[in-house]
Amino acid sequence: MKMYKYILFMIMFSFCGNSVIYAQNSKGDHNPIGYIYFEDQFDWVSSEFGGQDYLNGKFANAGPRIDGVPQQLKGVLEATGWKTTGKFVYLRLGYLQVGRRTDGGDIISPKLEKRMPEAGLGEYSCAGIEPGKEVNVDVSFDVAIYQGVKGNKDLNTILVEVLNAGKLKDGSTEKEIKVNSWNKWKKIVVPVYGATSDTQILVRSIQVKNTGKAARFFLDNFKVVKVK
Repeated sequence: MKMYKYILFMIMFSFCGNSVIYAQNSKGDHNPIGYIYFEDQFDWVSSEFGGQDYLNGKFANAGPRIDGVPQQLKGVLEATGWKTTGKFVYLRLGYLQVGRRTDGGDIISPKLEKRMPEAGLGEYSCAGIEPGKEVNVDVSFDVAIYQGVKGNKDLNTILVEVLNAGKLKDGSTEKEIKVNSWNKWKKIVVPVYGATSDTQILVRSIQVKNTGKAARFFLDNFKVVKVK
């Protein structure tokens, strides 16, 4: 009987309640733990866009909507790769505001594919995941729920969704997160297993339609890092 050599594509599952823990498979790359596949600190959202800082205690008005940036700056926005399925994403000063009063919004990260750095984007990089590779990553970002001048608090829950490729710990692609932080930054970390160069991350309010409750939040310091 002839012996054949097989390439083993192994994914190990360890069940704990409803959780499924994934080990790195043989499609993984050779980058070390901690390797940064994508990072955006949003310092490209400069004062040139016209946005103002809401979180400095002065409660400034929102800047331009993502679909209404000045013509001379559209190239900068396009180079970042950030998208939305709607229109209620605003460029603050150094970060984004998602949502407008009772109009929920969403923001979608660029694909995790390698792209050449663009001038003028500041702390922005997309080393990317090599085509055909699958890796486990931590997706992290800073978020703050909107609180008004009179103390009114917007909805506390956001939803994170993995698009195109990759799963969460429980095997799903969506996760609801209670932020519990109004007008103050809080770091959120979401492990994603089997991410590829096609993976994108969508972050939105839990409210997708106007139900009479405000659902705004701020987002900054988005990063995707390799883990075991």
